[in-house]
Amino acid sequence: MVKKFSNTITLYRNSSKSVANAPRPLLVLFPWLGATPHVVERYRQIYYPYGFDVLTVESNLLHYLWLQYGLAYASYVLDLLQSEPLSSLPLVIHAFSIGGFIVSQMIQATLRDAPRYAGFAARIRGQIFDSLVVGDMELIVNGLPPVIAMSNTEAVKIGLRTSCGKYLTAEQLGNVVSLITTALGPKQIWEVRFKSSQGFQVRVELIAFNGLALQTNEGGLLKCAPPNEFSLFLLEYQHNGSWIFKSIVLGTYLEKNIDGVRCTQKETNRSQQWIPHLAIHPQVVLYHPQSKTYVRMHCSEDNGFAEAPAPFSEECIFLIHFDNGKYHLQTSDCRYLSVKNQLLSKRSKQTAFIVHLKAGYKATFSAGKRGVLYPHSRTGLLSIGMHPSDMQDIFIIKRSKPWITLKTKSQKYVAINYGEEN
Repeated sequence: MVKKFSNTITLYRNSSKSVANAPRPLLVLFPWLGATPHVVERYRQIYYPYGFDVLTVESNLLHYLWLQYGLAYASYVLDLLQSEPLSSLPLVIHAFSIGGFIVSQMIQATLRDAPRYAGFAARIRGQIFDSLVVGDMELIVNGLPPVIAMSNTEAVKIGLRTSCGKYLTAEQLGNVVSLITTALGPKQIWEVRFKSSQGFQVRVELIAFNGLALQTNEGGLLKCAPPNEFSLFLLEYQHNGSWIFKSIVLGTYLEKNIDGVRCTQKETNRSQQWIPHLAIHPQVVLYHPQSKTYVRMHCSEDNGFAEAPAPFSEECIFLIHFDNGKYHLQTSDCRYLSVKNQLLSKRSKQTAFIVHLKAGYKATFSAGKRGVLYPHSRTGLLSIGMHPSDMQDIFIIKRSKPWITLKTKSQKYVAINYGEEN
């Protein structure tokens, strides 16, 4: 039996027999932000065989961003647990990630009004904190954006290429999925929507050209259909830049086989690796978020620097080439960045980078055992190195935009002075 107390609080009654002469225990479950119902249900299923009823207490962003609102919500949960039919039940608390914040607010509420909540602490038989978020308000403000930003603005458009060069294809006829072409076209482009992130686990949906989502049935067959729980995959990043997709519902991996593509195996192997092929205009600029600058090439010096406040120069523009699973960056003077920290006139193994692509077109350019590409020292000199500091090797690949100059009637140019108001 299910009883809803509010839009975010639901009681799930256990149908099994209770322990004789003892009250049925109550699990108070605090999911993480953005948890989907079918995933939360898996955790409830763990406790049902032990005789637990489960009170699921969900939360939203306002509970964290507006402390008074969060405290009021925590007090409401406490009042609910102090009222019938829950007031006499022994409690176990299980909180995930930032859901633990609501538990901390409940503790604050009991300290502020001890007479009102007398006896509540004595009812708690156990507490479980899973992937708990720890820190002050400054850390909360810094930590929420990665979760909040898991929206379509973080989506990336890519082709998914196998090691043999074939692309995952959404067919229009019958909404079936195939592996029949070695070229990237509209039917081979997938929009990867990042739904949420929990540690190193990233939940995604793959949306085809027709707006339908890639999904698997219980037999491991794939098709495109309106999004549901079977269209959710766990994205796992590999050291060689490839991606692996695991069905969250079935626990099986998306892989190529003799017949095409299936989702049946629960053990990983090389046939499950998919190389992301960027499906964007090849003319791009590289933004370095840590220094808040764009990469600009000094072609006469064979060097590049993360130094430009805006990509207004042709020296900031690159052509990005995808070739046999790797990427080549061509500069405005038609030469290529290389792993030897110099510009070369032709594409070769020396100019091939492994791109580790993530949400929002964030990318790391890897040269394998040589290291990764990142700005060095205060000058921002771009070169290969082994030990970048945190986030220093992250770039955002952006589409280059046209820039214009404004010339007045007096033959003077309009200028921008950064950091000043004119």
